[in-house]
Amino acid sequence: MPNISGPIKDRKLNQFDLFFAFIFIFILLVAIVICIIIEKYADKTNLEGKILFTIVLFAFLCDRLMVVKKHLTKHINVPYSNRKNTIKNYIKRNNVKYLPEFDKPIKENPHINFFYPKENISFNDVFIEEINNDTCYIGDLEWSTYEVETQYNYEIDNKKYFSSDKGVHYRESKKVIKHETKHLVTMCVLFDDSFSLPDFQIRYETLKDKILDYLDQNDVKDIDFSSDKAFSDKWLLSTNESENIVRDLFNQNIRSCFMKIDNKEYIICARRNMFYIIILTPVGPEKYYSIAKDLVVIRDFLKNNKKYYKVKKQ
Repeated sequence: MPNISGPIKDRKLNQFDLFFAFIFIFILLVAIVICIIIEKYADKTNLEGKILFTIVLFAFLCDRLMVVKKHLTKHINVPYSNRKNTIKNYIKRNNVKYLPEFDKPIKENPHINFFYPKENISFNDVFIEEINNDTCYIGDLEWSTYEVETQYNYEIDNKKYFSSDKGVHYRESKKVIKHETKHLVTMCVLFDDSFSLPDFQIRYETLKDKILDYLDQNDVKDIDFSSDKAFSDKWLLSTNESENIVRDLFNQNIRSCFMKIDNKEYIICARRNMFYIIILTPVGPEKYYSIAKDLVVIRDFLKNNKKYYKVKKQ
């Protein structure tokens, strides 16, 4: 699958957020300044106060270190087996329309490429949500990644296979272990043949995006509108096609509608007749209906540009 350039590309699962790095550095600098001031102006005979202050400061810094460590090591995927059990239990308790697997979105949009090189991408555990006369499919977009571990074992042997510097003869054996890791995000999909849209991806613009833009280090090309600063500051919009076509699609009416969206977790995408929302942290099935409703509303926003929307005759 070819790589794509879009808002999804830079959202790697364990990527360090610059915002947290700057906060931690700021705390360290403040701590250093405070220590200098205390050393200069504090009563040098007040040893107990200094010790107490040092303990409090050390405890605070340890707390911040734990927060940063948690952020560095957190994984957006819930344990895979737990996820499957949650879905099975929800199906047992509720009368739902359910598909174990649905491959149409993958076939319709074969360029999907999110985080890692992946194998056997699939759209599984799919729930069917009916919103008025629209059918939305929402479930887990799944793929696997693999890490190869090579283990070496050395056994002393009377026969001369290899010889170490100390003259000990040994036999070397090698075992290759392939570790599989499952990844998933929540995806909600809607098809509407009345549309013929250019490819676009849009999500909330974060502080990290702004810093990377300032440093000219952002891999994502943000499409801004000089006449609409509010929209440009709120949203990061990109495409794999012509930027001018996407600008033409996002007219004033559509941009005004998008300003009403408040969910910062959504990555909203469209291509031809396909609309979909990606949520990086997988959500529970009890939230699927509200996400599907939001996708239908977003689809309706895009009807405000008739150039890309034409009702099909029955």
